[in-house]
Amino acid sequence: MIRSFSYVFICTFFLCQPTWAQSFFSSDNYWNGKTAYEKADYDTAFKLWEESANQGDGAAQGFVAALYHGGQGIEKDYQKAMVWYKKAALQGIAQAQLGIGSLYGDGKGVEKDNVKARMWFSISLHNGNERADQYVKRITHRMTEDEIKKADDMALAWVKANPKPKPKPITKKKSSPKTTVQTTKPMDKGDLELKLTAVKDMLAKGLISKNEAAAKRKQILDQF
Repeated sequence: MIRSFSYVFICTFFLCQPTWAQSFFSSDNYWNGKTAYEKADYDTAFKLWEESANQGDGAAQGFVAALYHGGQGIEKDYQKAMVWYKKAALQGIAQAQLGIGSLYGDGKGVEKDNVKARMWFSISLHNGNERADQYVKRITHRMTEDEIKKADDMALAWVKANPKPKPKPITKKKSSPKTTVQTTKPMDKGDLELKLTAVKDMLAKGLISKNEAAAKRKQILDQF
């Protein structure tokens, strides 16, 4: 279950690369790490993404957290996963906020706490992670009304105290007519298969509906 969470975490980023994180997603560390991850060379992926994470990149910090969470490329360590998730969460990474909630909900590396789990699931949902809605609904069935209210109050307070960072403006450099700048790499067959597999896995786990899966497949195929 935990391995699948880290897998879905990373594949979700592969499927949808946020505009505010384009500096990382156009970097060599991301692409070389992605290639290594697809080949199950998790050691290499971890080293490359950890380098970017140590430089303060929020998306990379989320990747490192997920690898610690799933024990891919590094010994499984829930406490270190929490540390990296929190670093990424403070930078507005909704997937990392979901990861924190997952650790609290499962009692991995921390004392199990449904209130804190719902709090972080709610924060993740607020920041645009639609998958978090399923986690909120599941944890709610195990909570009292007082616990739900407490979790929601905590989530609201955190959101107010930690507004999502605004994306940095992109400045375009002038170039000669003969110079072309490619900011993203084209999708190859390996990318296509990985993204389609990720959609299939998310559908099988009930994380997205059939209609959402169909829409994602169409979007992926249109980009190929």
